[in-house]
Amino acid sequence: MVGSRPGDVQMKQRLNCSVPGCTRTRGDRKGDVLGPYIEWICADHWKLVPRWMKAARNRARRRLRRAESILATVAMVEAWTTVHETARRADAAQWRLWKRLKRAAIERSVGL
Repeated sequence: MVGSRPGDVQMKQRLNCSVPGCTRTRGDRKGDVLGPYIEWICADHWKLVPRWMKAARNRARRRLRRAESILATVAMVEAWTTVHETARRADAAQWRLWKRLKRAAIERSVGL
């Protein structure tokens, strides 16, 4: 609760696990400030996600980081549009995979 008067206690924002019914939370991390669209899966439920899904998401994240770093250094307009499209596709793929990971964690936590 954010206090408006001097001396009021301010509680830190916490992020709940994305799996319904899970009571685990986490706070801010360096370089990963909590915001309105941040999602997180706790370690107990992350263990339930298949390794191949985690590996596919990591590949998509690496692809996105590589495209973003190239995008920051490209000077030519034609090359920029190609790299920008690659970055957009990599970002979309990474989010699609995240949704699948989250669904898998939820399904496995209830025993499906």
